[in-house]
Amino acid sequence: MRRNTTHGFPFPMAHYERIIGVCYIAVHAILLYFAADAVLRAVGIYFSPLKINLIVFIISAVILLCCLSRYWGASLGGAIKSPFRVIQALILGYAFYFFVRWGINTLIALFSGQSVAAPELAAVFEGIRLDTDVMLVVAIVLSPIAEETMFRGALFGTLRTKSRVAAYIVSALVFSLYRAWPHLAGGNSGAAWVYFLQFLPASMALCWSYEWSGTMITPAILHALMNLISTVSIRVR
Repeated sequence: MRRNTTHGFPFPMAHYERIIGVCYIAVHAILLYFAADAVLRAVGIYFSPLKINLIVFIISAVILLCCLSRYWGASLGGAIKSPFRVIQALILGYAFYFFVRWGINTLIALFSGQSVAAPELAAVFEGIRLDTDVMLVVAIVLSPIAEETMFRGALFGTLRTKSRVAAYIVSALVFSLYRAWPHLAGGNSGAAWVYFLQFLPASMALCWSYEWSGTMITPAILHALMNLISTVSIRVR
């Protein structure tokens, strides 16, 4: 796979695609959920937060795939041309995520005196308890498409053209804050900061897998794999 030394990726987003992807983070993370909830309530429909999230992720995935179809098509072509590099990035990326997350959980447990579960396990457990099918669709299909497009493709990819270090730091912090924000907004600041720390390894691994393979398909698959393994581990308990 020939690499684009200017952008750091052989299949970079176009300028207008980056603008769409970065700006859409605020729409997806803040505005869309409340808008969907308000519209549903206005017509007398009351959904659980999980089902509202399903609607939000469906809308986001469709919008991003349609607006960035050129980028996703190029990424898919790159993955098909270099499957072994994709596989290598998946294996190494997941290994990094697993061991660094284990180290962070160990340190948190050491200082807090309590065992700490991985953050996605708690979310997956609650989702499975409420609606298994909905949780699986969100966690394994919709979430990887929407979140990888925004946080890795647009945010990390844009910053990567300026500074590799800044790209890793900023995208990891923003993604972790996005994941921890519901707990912080709910007043559970202790859990929010634990979740924030626990999501940093996932964000770093996803950024690296994108950078190493050069295609957005890799972090999307890795993201889905992380969620799938979490789901399976919950189901067999």
